[in-house]
Amino acid sequence: MKIACLWLFTTSLLFATDCISYQQAAKADITSCMEYLLDPALKYQPKNLIKSKNFQKLHSKTQNLGYHNAAVWFRGSFLTDAQQTKLLVFDYPILQRVQLWLYHNSKLVDYQINGLEVPIHKRQIQNRHIVFPISLPKGKTIFLIQIQSGTAIRYKAALLNPSHFAHFTEQDNLIYGIFSGIMIIMFLYNLFLFVEIREKSYLYYSLYVLSHLLCQLSYTGYAAQYLWPFSTWWSLHSIRGLFGFLFIFALLFTREFLNLKEQRMQKWIYFMSFLAIVQLVYSLCDFSGKSAMLLSVTAALFCILLIAFGVYAYRKKEMNAKYYLVAWSFFLVSSFLMIFEVYGLLPNNLFFNHVMLIGSGIEVTLLSLALANQINILKNKEIAAKEKLLEQSKEIQKLQDEINRRLEEKVRERTAVILKQQEELENQIQMARSIQHALLPKDLPILHNAEVYYLYKPMMQIGGDFLDILVHDDKLGLFLCDVSGHGVPSALLASMVKISLMTWRYTIEDPVQTLKDIEDRMRDKLDGNFLTAQVFCIHLDNSEFSAASAGHLPFFIKRHNGGVERIKPAGGIISDYIRVSRRVMNGKLQHGDRLVCFTDGVIEARNNQGEEYGENIVCEYLDRYANEPVSVFCNQLFEKVTSANNTDPEDDIAILAMDWKG
Repeated sequence: MKIACLWLFTTSLLFATDCISYQQAAKADITSCMEYLLDPALKYQPKNLIKSKNFQKLHSKTQNLGYHNAAVWFRGSFLTDAQQTKLLVFDYPILQRVQLWLYHNSKLVDYQINGLEVPIHKRQIQNRHIVFPISLPKGKTIFLIQIQSGTAIRYKAALLNPSHFAHFTEQDNLIYGIFSGIMIIMFLYNLFLFVEIREKSYLYYSLYVLSHLLCQLSYTGYAAQYLWPFSTWWSLHSIRGLFGFLFIFALLFTREFLNLKEQRMQKWIYFMSFLAIVQLVYSLCDFSGKSAMLLSVTAALFCILLIAFGVYAYRKKEMNAKYYLVAWSFFLVSSFLMIFEVYGLLPNNLFFNHVMLIGSGIEVTLLSLALANQINILKNKEIAAKEKLLEQSKEIQKLQDEINRRLEEKVRERTAVILKQQEELENQIQMARSIQHALLPKDLPILHNAEVYYLYKPMMQIGGDFLDILVHDDKLGLFLCDVSGHGVPSALLASMVKISLMTWRYTIEDPVQTLKDIEDRMRDKLDGNFLTAQVFCIHLDNSEFSAASAGHLPFFIKRHNGGVERIKPAGGIISDYIRVSRRVMNGKLQHGDRLVCFTDGVIEARNNQGEEYGENIVCEYLDRYANEPVSVFCNQLFEKVTSANNTDPEDDIAILAMDWKG
């Protein structure tokens, strides 16, 4: 931002073609007596440029050479009739590096360096401006100035008395202090509103105001002087980097403030947000003219797009669109006036020097008033909505009694239907339970050399465990299976297994074939379930037995001599998805041996401490009741695993056992 109030012209200036005669004037613009020379390769030395004829006259009224990757040299001279101490001040605080050489009688009498690369606390004059305190001897003094900067090369400079510089500094500080105070008040005010009503537009606007203020302070050098005086890197890059945040928060605020929820509007917002992020990242990585051009293009696109958003919202009759357009119009007009003043199209005075601050202040104030007005509009809408709601509540109250009466009647009717359906369901489940029990062996076979016993208890009224006993041609067949799951589905599958055993008598001597027949008949009927099974064939005439398993638990044989054998034939489960091979296991029983098989409900039952019994409970009871009839053993084991915790079993329980007496 220009601080052109430092450079007031006076009639006491006496100009020569390349020399300014400085007597006792309080301030003097030295720009018009300077010549310039571009130095792209940095090949020139100051002492060689004192009398160089390569310099060119400055004819531009804008006092701006634009962006150059090269260093730019300026040359001029002062003529005094007595020694003077003055301040040489540049009207562009964000120049990156400015070096000054003073020559008197072809001898170097002073050298200084300044600019954003020099921290404020290391400058001779700790001020946001680029200020060189110089002592001018009597006679002619030649000055050389070299400027290297990633910003535009603006070369307007003036020579001032320290007292006048202090006066103009106080004036500038007052103006920017008022502006900063307005911006901070608007930031805190809208942030407070966001905390109170949780409306995102107030948060985005407060962040927009804060980033706007930081951009202004960074551009005018106040941020480098007061906010981050010790970071030269951030002093350089914040000038353009902060604009990325400004663009992003302006977009977010515009979206919420104008209620731009349409998909095509969102696409534009996402695109410009991406462009703002690119500009932000690039500005932090580069401080050349390229990043400046990117910032200029981005800023132009944002101005056009934000105005287009306002026009679009106004045509949609959004209530905030008028405030938005007026506020942005003030900002854009002030921006154009500042540009016209920079290019010499408008007079250089206090108003036009600070027209950008005036426009920004008006814009921020108008938008804050619009947000405040939005609260009143929302309150009025809320009051109207409450009144309408009160009227509707009276009508609703009238309907409520009628609805309650009908609802109670419906509830009574539905309750009666549910009770009837529940009764029918219980009857059907009881019938299913009777049918399932009918599928179990009705009478235990009476054999001279074997005694068979079983117990079965489903987790619910019906379950998925199933067992069967078959005596055919001096052979005793034992079958036990466990269908996955519980309740009605498992019981139905168990019933299908019973049907699959209708031809068991033909394969009683081959347990593996028996399991294969079941697998074939149950194929594509399990619907994701599976079952495990064990089949035994005991030859009653010679005490030999064969067994096969379909992924079932191991079975145990308590030998007459006291040992307990744990036997698990190889073989996988029966399911719709896999087919596995199974192998038969052969053995021989002795007089007094006891064979027992069971489902997982036995070993997964829990004791009073909540721990599973495991297979040890079977071995323990085989030892404890070895001399008792098989029925006593089964009942004691069954009582043990079903009585713990006084709770119902967590799974179906089936026990099938046989004592060999041959």
